[in-house]
Amino acid sequence: MRFSNGILSGSKLGILAAALGVVLALGQATAASQANTASQAIPENQTGALAPVDVTPNPNGRGDGMYIPLTKDQPFKVRFNVEITKPLPDGSLVKQKYYVMAARDSAGYEYRELRDPVPSDSDREPAVVSTMVYDAKNSTATACYPARHNCQRRSFDPGLQPAGQPGLGTTDNGQTTTVRESLGKKQMDGVEAEGVRETQTVKAGVNGNSKPLVTTRETWYSAQLQLYLSVMVTDPYGATRRVEATDLKLGEPGEEWFAIPEGYRVLVQRTVGTQVRAIPTLEQTVSQHVSGISEEQLTEELKPVDAAVLDYAKAHAAGAPNDPLNKPLNNLNDTASNDIGNSRLVSTLRMRLAAEVQTMQMSEQRMNRAQMDDATARMNAAYRAVLASPCMGKAAPGDPPTMPSSAARLEAEQKAWLQVYDAWTAFLKVLFPNSSAGGFGFMLANERANELQRMQNVERNRGCIPVESMEASIERILPGQTPEQLSAALKPVDAAVNAYIAAHVADQPNDNEGDFARMLESRLSVDLQQQERGRAPTRDAFEEAELHLSQAFRAVSESPCIDRHIPGDPPNAPVSGDTLRAEETAWLAMRDAWVKFVASLYPNSGPAGFGYSMTEQRANELREIQNVERNRGCRSDDGN
Repeated sequence: MRFSNGILSGSKLGILAAALGVVLALGQATAASQANTASQAIPENQTGALAPVDVTPNPNGRGDGMYIPLTKDQPFKVRFNVEITKPLPDGSLVKQKYYVMAARDSAGYEYRELRDPVPSDSDREPAVVSTMVYDAKNSTATACYPARHNCQRRSFDPGLQPAGQPGLGTTDNGQTTTVRESLGKKQMDGVEAEGVRETQTVKAGVNGNSKPLVTTRETWYSAQLQLYLSVMVTDPYGATRRVEATDLKLGEPGEEWFAIPEGYRVLVQRTVGTQVRAIPTLEQTVSQHVSGISEEQLTEELKPVDAAVLDYAKAHAAGAPNDPLNKPLNNLNDTASNDIGNSRLVSTLRMRLAAEVQTMQMSEQRMNRAQMDDATARMNAAYRAVLASPCMGKAAPGDPPTMPSSAARLEAEQKAWLQVYDAWTAFLKVLFPNSSAGGFGFMLANERANELQRMQNVERNRGCIPVESMEASIERILPGQTPEQLSAALKPVDAAVNAYIAAHVADQPNDNEGDFARMLESRLSVDLQQQERGRAPTRDAFEEAELHLSQAFRAVSESPCIDRHIPGDPPNAPVSGDTLRAEETAWLAMRDAWVKFVASLYPNSGPAGFGYSMTEQRANELREIQNVERNRGCRSDDGN
């Protein structure tokens, strides 16, 4: 790919996550957080206090869906089998499976695993993504990553335990009715377990739903082990998740369960005094996600990238001097606070780059040329529109601090961004020499496209860029539809869009509703443009976007601070976990209506990747909220 005039040229369903990842108060946090803005990885033999992990083995994370308390004198080892079924809009099913091993000894040590799912009919072994060992005595949690042959150790508070399960009976808060009934007792693997069926009903109209939304959960709990031996959840859309404990063995599991794998390097997350000397360098951030490359080579290969990042940060600060991202991170000393390399923008950008490496290493599906072309087209279109705006450089009350001060400043910033992109994709080619480079830098380009589209929406809101209605856009893209045909076909979409906008406003009341509605219509039009241009993403691309959406939503909804607010929270910070879940439910309904509409326009194409663009956009929105939680110290940097 080549660049000219600031333009880049060149060529899985979230239903399960929304319903299960939120309401199931039985999960397991998957890994200790990686280096964050208040700590950095240093060799294990150096001094300093361990940086804290925000949660214990928390009951709201991905993994096997089972919570195991750090209880002494009840040792065991067990295998949890997990089966997931997800219905698709065309009536077909996605069926996946995986298993995880777990163990606990008499001293309270605990071992957990995180594995990637595989198709239910596959004979392939689910790959281990990470392992976790909790040491309650020393208050440490050690996460090990086979892909990069290292471990990260942090502190945690063993006293932080989840709230107990509510009693039997019926509760009603006016919007949701929950009924919990006993299923009696039975023996499971030689242990007595007590069953409970919980039925949660969200009443019609609460989230724009025309009918009640019913979620059922059936659990079997061992009071002896303080462990759920079985969990079965069915969401309102027919998606299911079944977790079964098998091969349960009582007694000491053996010290080998809790040992560091041979040849693994241990990084300890420590704070140095009460101040952070500097945010982690790009090398420190990326090194957590790579293996097979020497430290010297990594340092050398990343020099052009780090230099380009710093130049971009300077260009952005010159063009948007009031942007809070230009400010230094908290707790920096005076010397560090004056260094542009310690700005929040640099820290955020480094984490984005590291996240792309991690995604490429952990995912079997790499971003393809079509996805990159889509992100490039959106970025270029938004950049041209903002640059040509007659209001560019004319500040108005209420303008966000990210708006560039002039067209020349925007051009300089875009040129600096393109240098970052060039340097970064060159680094990825070194890191992944046997992979197709067509999709390299997708996450970086996609984020930049989003930033420029937000600027474009500001200009539209000011009346400087004309706004094209969704109907007009569709008529332009798909000629031949009569107004009556178009209106009838879009009626369910309009209803779903309005319901989602209402849920969004309830969750993020400080966001501009009109601006948001116009942005949403623009995103829907992008899906049609891709199809019309023959660039419709594949089913694999859609499922990859689904995975991103599920991961981001799960990370945000599981934040222990989701219901707490502090001064300085951005406008997109959710009001509460409940409103976030309501918004996600409304978004899924809107997407389903849109996918059905697009499928009706292209009956011979099959569902393919319909809805990919909006799914990836939604995942990005949730990642932004996830970054808010990270900056508040409520989420780990790995985002799992």
